[in-house]
Amino acid sequence: MSKNACMTLSIAFCELAPRDTDAHIESVFPVLLKRSTDTNNFIASEAERTMISICNNCSEGRVFAALQAQTLKSAAFKEKIGICYTVLIERLGDKVKHFKDVERLV
Repeated sequence: MSKNACMTLSIAFCELAPRDTDAHIESVFPVLLKRSTDTNNFIASEAERTMISICNNCSEGRVFAALQAQTLKSAAFKEKIGICYTVLIERLGDKVKHFKDVERLV
């Protein structure tokens, strides 16, 4: 059930316009983060893919705000947040120097 929910979220965030999905990032991201550190690799890998698709398809500012709002508890949480920051920075590419929160990102 959890894997199917993650797959559905991934498709929704990929197919819908960012203006329709951005408002939901803050509520979905903590759940995905928790599921991505699950001991069941079947669920964890799908949750991680969903977080990456959110980072690739939603507006950079909203994704950054959602990442900043997460409380880092364990090394596993920090690893998953680090992956999301990497995806966000890769997505920004040369635009990173014009990103409004570039100092906090660094």
